[in-house]
Amino acid sequence: MKNHYTFVANNSQEAEAFWAYWTTYEPPFDLEDCQYGQVSLLDDFLQSRQRDTTPAPLSAPAACSIGLGSAEIIRRPGRPPGPWHRRRKVGLRRVSRCIKLKRTVAALFDAAAHANRIDRPLNLFISITPTEMDAMPAEERSRYWQMLICAIGQPLRNAGLPATHLWARESCRLLNDGRGEHLHLLIHVPNRALRRKIEAYLTNRFRQAGEVDMRPASTAAKRTANGRYHSVVTYVLKNMGSNVARGTSLSYKLGGPILGKRCGCSRDIDAKAVAEWRARYRIAA
Repeated sequence: MKNHYTFVANNSQEAEAFWAYWTTYEPPFDLEDCQYGQVSLLDDFLQSRQRDTTPAPLSAPAACSIGLGSAEIIRRPGRPPGPWHRRRKVGLRRVSRCIKLKRTVAALFDAAAHANRIDRPLNLFISITPTEMDAMPAEERSRYWQMLICAIGQPLRNAGLPATHLWARESCRLLNDGRGEHLHLLIHVPNRALRRKIEAYLTNRFRQAGEVDMRPASTAAKRTANGRYHSVVTYVLKNMGSNVARGTSLSYKLGGPILGKRCGCSRDIDAKAVAEWRARYRIAA
């Protein structure tokens, strides 16, 4: 639970004492909760100070009420944050262990089908497991993957073609702490020359054995021995929740924790593009 502070200052000395307290600890509360009478002197005071000030530390137990003249800082106790993989949310990003929404899975299956309709089939499967991923902070991994997807599609854009793709992130469920995170990517590559360029880029960037697996793909579904349907799209999206797969013949498997967006696709085959295509040709969903 987020600690909540209430502060009311009557003069600049009290505001300065508040600033000293705030810069001593991590900023676990919002400055919007602070009021300085009916004027904005406190805001001007805070903006005129730098964040790197180092005042003398103040002792503060888990639950305390610190008096500063006629001002008072009230700290309500809360559980200290644990590791990111044991939390539901870190900042504005959620921690998930599966794709929880049926509409997300349905939109991505529609995206793969729409890629076939516009003659951009997702015909290349790439699985990337970087060795440095375990040492990377969880907050930086989402940006890392987006930059990598952009770099993989750059040869296509250089040739004047759109980088039509679909992707999903996974991590090891057995470890259950975010280690072993990897990316599955389906992308449309129209010819062998562009495929060789993508392969050369990945080979040059990831030189450890087993970091990259690249092979031709087909989005056609096949019926397995247990009666379920399986395709490369199903494999990429296999970390869907049981509530999503319930009542369907899709194969699914729970995964490990992921911080941030878990799956997605390019804009030319996303839900908005599919809706515009259906409206243009007056096709019902």
